Formats: sequence, C-alpha cells, structure tokens
Amino acid sequence: MNKLVVLVSLALLGIVFAAWSIRQGHRAPPVAEPVVAPAVSGYAVTVAGSGLVEPAGDVVHIGTPIGDIIAEVLVEPGSVVLAGAPLLRLDDRAAKAQEAIEQAGLLAAQAGLVAAGKVRDEAQDNASRATEGVMSLEERSRRRFAAAVSDARYAQAQAAVDQAQANLRAAHTECERRMVRAPRAGTVLRVNARPGEFAPAGRIEPALLTIGDLNQLQLRVDIDENDSWRVVPGAAAEGAVRGNPDLRTPLEFVRIEPYVVPKKSLTGASSERVDTRVLQVIYRVKRSNLRIYAGQQMDVFINATAAEATTAP
Repeated sequence: MNKLVVLVSLALLGIVFAAWSIRQGHRAPPVAEPVVAPAVSGYAVTVAGSGLVEPAGDVVHIGTPIGDIIAEVLVEPGSVVLAGAPLLRLDDRAAKAQEAIEQAGLLAAQAGLVAAGKVRDEAQDNASRATEGVMSLEERSRRRFAAAVSDARYAQAQAAVDQAQANLRAAHTECERRMVRAPRAGTVLRVNARPGEFAPAGRIEPALLTIGDLNQLQLRVDIDENDSWRVVPGAAAEGAVRGNPDLRTPLEFVRIEPYVVPKKSLTGASSERVDTRVLQVIYRVKRSNLRIYAGQQMDVFINATAAEATTAP
C-alpha cells in the first residue's frame, strides 16, 4: 500500500513539473535594454543612413612599382608626411651595385674621350702643316685622312660618354624606384608592410600603406535606393557618433554620387537583402573638435521636409 502511494505521488509531481516547464517555455524572454540609446533625429521628416568617416581628399593606397623584399619601413600609423617623403625602401643592393658599375663605365668612357681628343688635336695639327711644295701629295692626303678618322673616333668616344651617362641615369632610376615615396601630403592611416616581407608589384589588398589628409573629414552616407528620391541636393543633415548619440555635428552638403552602387556594409539583420543598392551622399564634417576617426561609422539624419513638400498633392 505504501509503495502505491509513493508511485502515485511521484507521478503527480512529474505531471506538475511538466506543466510548469511547458508554461516557462512559452513565456516571452525579457527584452534586453540597449546599453546606449540609439540616436534620434532632430528633423520632423528624416532620411536616415549610415555614414563612413573618410578624409576629404581621396585615400591613396600605396604599392610598389616592382616586386622585391622590403628592407625598411620608414613611417608608422599616424605619421604626417609631405609629398615626396620616403615611406619604405625595398632591397636595393643589386641596383646600387649596378649603379657603381655604370659609374665606372662612365669614368672609362670619359677617359677615352680625353684620349680621342688628344689624338684628334695631333692629327689636325699634322694636317695643318701639310703644305704644298714641301710634302708629297700622298703625304698630304694621308694626314688629311688621319685627321678625318680622328674626328670620327672623337665623335664615337663622345657617343660612348653619352651612352654611359644614360646608363648611369637608368641605374640611378632603378635605385630610386626602390624607395617608395608619398605621392601627396597627408597622414599615414595604415601600415601593412614589415621588413623582410616580399612586396609584390601592382595593386594588392590590403595595400602596403594607406595615406589620407585628416585636416578635413567627410562622411560618405549610404542611402537605400528606396529612399533616394527623398534626398534633395543641399539638404541639411547632422551626424551622431555611434555609442554616444549626444556627440553630434552639423554636416555640410558636398555632392551626391550620381551612380547607385551595391551596398557593402551589411548590418547582419535577417531581413536585410544582400542585393541592396545605395545612393552615396557626401557631407563635410563641420565640428572639428569631434573625436572621430577615419573608417568610423556614424548615424546620419538628412532633412527630407523639402522632398516631402514637393511630392505632396
């Protein structure tokens, strides 16, 4: 009898626990509060987009004209460089050795030119002394021909000097090509080169070095193609720093890129289409003391009141 009571009690407890588990499973999980409240637009009618901070000028991706081993990296991220400043040096030992050979060849050619000049002077002097009535016709002809030959040999020696100088300039150019220099003034944004690594020629991803002018920043704002008609050229806008929506800056309209491009920056939302296309609008950052960096994303709100007014019936 006691055994039966225990079994029934255990069965009832199991039923109660199963009912409680089912009820707990159907309960909606608590909604997690965001750590930082999202930015809110200050305009009555808004077009929102994601803006990428970038230098006002074009970002320059530095490569090398020839493939070789990197011997020395002369800058680091954050370095401010002028146009023509050295950035990195490739292995130039073979090029410098060839330059020394061409330098020696130039010295030899110049010495040959001096010798040819002396021979030419002697031949011309002998020819000038060949007067009629003192020397035979054969001797006078021989001296004139010798003077002509010496002139030709001097010209040949001069050509050899010119060729040696050209070879030396070419060797010097090869040495210079192994010193990669900044094509424009700016700040080194990224360095992806290390001494001892092989630097291939041409465009690579990521680039060995990236340079941009950080004196003036701009935002490249992606607007969904469905909202592109709502963007009016010259419309006012403001940007908010992600992570602190209180850090805001007014934006100055620069231009609209007139070609709609595929979206590259995906948020990871399940409803987002990978074939989304966006209109890119460029705005200049007005607030200079805002602590933002190139490559950072900001929330951008564009005033769309004018667009709504023009399309209203």
